[in-house]
Amino acid sequence: MTKPGMRHPLTEQTQKMITDCLDIVVSRQVAIEKDSGTHTKMKPVYTDEQTVQSVSVDDLKKTLN
Repeated sequence: MTKPGMRHPLTEQTQKMITDCLDIVVSRQVAIEKDSGTHTKMKPVYTDEQTVQSVSVDDLKKTLN
């Protein structure tokens, strides 16, 4: 990550090309997983990222009783 006020060493065009390449890799990986039946729609979770967990109200009521 470039420090605030500094110019990024890669041009916007290079950054776009890298993003496009990664998109191709991911789409190919998803296609392979779908073909093999292992696709799960999971996303990576970063250690500093807050995650949201869904809990049904009924399950919550059960734990309180």
